[in-house]
Amino acid sequence: MSHAAPLSALLLLAIATDAAAAENPLLLAAAEESARWMEEVLVTARKRAELAQDVPISLSVLSSDELRQSGINRVGELALFAPGLSFEETYGRQLDRPVMRGMSTILSGTQIEQNMAFYIDGVFVAGAISATTLDDVERVEVLRGPQNALFGRTALSGAVNFITQKPSKEFEGRIKATIATHDEYRANLMLSGPLVEERLLFRFNAGYYTYGGEYKNTVTNKTIGGEETKAVATQLQWQISENLSATAKVAYSEDDDEHPPIRLQDSSYNNCFLDTPDQYYCGKVKIFDEVALNTDAVDGGGLRRKTWRTSLMIDWDFDGSRLTSITSYNDEELWAGIDLDGTAVNAINGFFQTVDINNFEDFSQELRLTSPAEARLRWLVGGYYYDFTQDGENFKPQPGNKATEKTENYAVFGQLQFDLNDALTVSAEMRAAKDKKSLVRADSVVFQENFTTLNPRLALEYKYRPEMLLYATIAKGSKPGGFNSNTSLPPELQSFDEERAWNYEAGLKGSWPERRLSYSLSAFYIDWTKQQLTSSFDNPNGRPIIYTQNAGETEVSGIEAELSVQPIDAFYLRANYALVNAEFKRFDVAEQAALTGDPSVAGNKTPRAPKHMASLSGTYTVPLGGDWQGYVHGDLTYESKRFAQVHNLAHSGDKVIASLHGGVESGNVGIDLWVKNLFNDKYATSITRYRDFAGFNSFQAPRAFVVTLPRGRQFGASATYQF
Repeated sequence: MSHAAPLSALLLLAIATDAAAAENPLLLAAAEESARWMEEVLVTARKRAELAQDVPISLSVLSSDELRQSGINRVGELALFAPGLSFEETYGRQLDRPVMRGMSTILSGTQIEQNMAFYIDGVFVAGAISATTLDDVERVEVLRGPQNALFGRTALSGAVNFITQKPSKEFEGRIKATIATHDEYRANLMLSGPLVEERLLFRFNAGYYTYGGEYKNTVTNKTIGGEETKAVATQLQWQISENLSATAKVAYSEDDDEHPPIRLQDSSYNNCFLDTPDQYYCGKVKIFDEVALNTDAVDGGGLRRKTWRTSLMIDWDFDGSRLTSITSYNDEELWAGIDLDGTAVNAINGFFQTVDINNFEDFSQELRLTSPAEARLRWLVGGYYYDFTQDGENFKPQPGNKATEKTENYAVFGQLQFDLNDALTVSAEMRAAKDKKSLVRADSVVFQENFTTLNPRLALEYKYRPEMLLYATIAKGSKPGGFNSNTSLPPELQSFDEERAWNYEAGLKGSWPERRLSYSLSAFYIDWTKQQLTSSFDNPNGRPIIYTQNAGETEVSGIEAELSVQPIDAFYLRANYALVNAEFKRFDVAEQAALTGDPSVAGNKTPRAPKHMASLSGTYTVPLGGDWQGYVHGDLTYESKRFAQVHNLAHSGDKVIASLHGGVESGNVGIDLWVKNLFNDKYATSITRYRDFAGFNSFQAPRAFVVTLPRGRQFGASATYQF
């Protein structure tokens, strides 16, 4: 692998440097003294509490302080600070398109499972995550590489786990308010404390968010793209006995969003392959200053969503072991209206102006037993059950088109860790799972398939010093298959198999306390097969049918690096970088043949996957007298261009976002002035390959592209009071 040489060199350099420190008693003394600066970060990446630097997984952890300092209150903003992770909101907060390590999917829709998984306190989140509030999050764990062995289905390329704050033993509260340009307002109230001292604790959190949008719709002469969220959550933690505890959580939210700011870049902009029927556009897509959407045709458009999330966690500690039960039930009602053609006219009699109602309901139960953490041989065994149902109905353009999709997942999983000596540890994890999937259409046509899989992960870890870990892992990931429910397709095309990926990784992570520095570096190679990609079937009885098939093979290689340093007490710096080279090795596409004469896209990059990602953050604090201190915080993030499709022609352009924060704070009061997207960078949030149906009023129209427009520069102020 091309990155093996620099990784080996860095390993040798780190070992040599540590060896020099080991021989210098002054450096060791300095290390012990300055170790106080380092905060020990606990994570649950392997289903037990461990120090982040002791886990042989490439991961990033963002604490609540880091979220606050960078003004991160949207999941999409979070991705900018986790190397290897990219995130798109397609058509607003209705559809998410996360990409980890270049493993993107070009499929879209509320029924599509993504190539990575999101969790809240270890509970799987089905559907969109982008509207989730981050007001009361303790930390976010971003785990790169397949996590199926312990986390389960759809964690093909990685997982993100949001860990919420726990109830406090003493009464406390927090009030926070934000005001910003584009009519953005946020308010949050948190209360926590004991109901029965040492026995029953509570935590309550309520939030409100509204955003007015910033693009003008020339059809209505009004601003478009507004968003609103009302959310409330509560926890009860009951210490039943010294060894038995239970935590119940209930969260409810309502989202009411206007039609998202999308704009069709029509076929008049096409600049390549103009001698072909489809034509195409090559280069960075256009970012328009306004939109022209017929929102009346989709009942105003946007989304209305009501979401319930509930869970009950029970922990029983005995003889150093722990038995954990996690039960969850979630329910979501979603109404969505989208003017998909991105124009002011009713193209093809309004065929692409859609209104849908979906109801998502899921139940899960996990039970696991964990051995004592101090034993030389450590183990974990568990079982998991997941039941998901989606009822969907389309009101436009075909009223009454209904379907019910159901998924049942059964799994058993386990882990073994064994210390060969004080420095060397081997571990093995395995998950055996079965998915039973079915889809029932309104005309009573039934599709059924079962998918079984084994997903292992093996790791070898070496503690060269207490502050330095070297590791190597091999892991398999998968994502379940599904259906093509159009009965005009031949039977052999009406279902598709699961995706599979083998991930090979080596890395090191550690700290250099005498220099107030922590670091991590990983290099990886992924063999990705049976990709679920779209193709076209020539239907003799009508227009072509787009369907999903297992057609692609891709190789991904890259490196990820993170560095944190505090050279002086007043200054803290964090930097990260990811290089991801995701390249098709085999995939034939009919449209590629129509454009170039050759159907193969081998050698092209996967769509929507930036090759380079980087961020740099710095905080400087200065005492102002008494309990007050002032601070300045800056962020600079970068993502290279993302191709819209497998042809590697149209792309988003590079994204460079700079933000500044400055403020004052005391023990319980904080005031923050900020600006996001300081240089007003214009980039395509998302690009959907489309056709110029409005211009030609035909299904055979030339290619065009629907562009989701970005947020521009924004100024704001936040105030926090804690008691």
